[in-house]
Amino acid sequence: MAPFSPLVPVFGMSSAAVLLGEGISAARWLAAVPLVGGVALTSFGRARTGGGSAVRAAGRGRPRPGDPAAAVSPTRLPT
Repeated sequence: MAPFSPLVPVFGMSSAAVLLGEGISAARWLAAVPLVGGVALTSFGRARTGGGSAVRAAGRGRPRPGDPAAAVSPTRLPT
């Protein structure tokens, strides 16, 4: 829920335009673009890259072959 909180003003502005017939200036549309883009990057960027090495090293993901995090197990140290 927290990653989508920047979209509250965008949905409010869009709802007011659709339901109440309020006009939306070009400046407001331009202000909405980085908000929607930032949420899209943070939401869909992780799914595409599979998360960081720290996530995989913590045991919450499968390490990829050749990943340096794959060499260290979070439960036992390398000997």
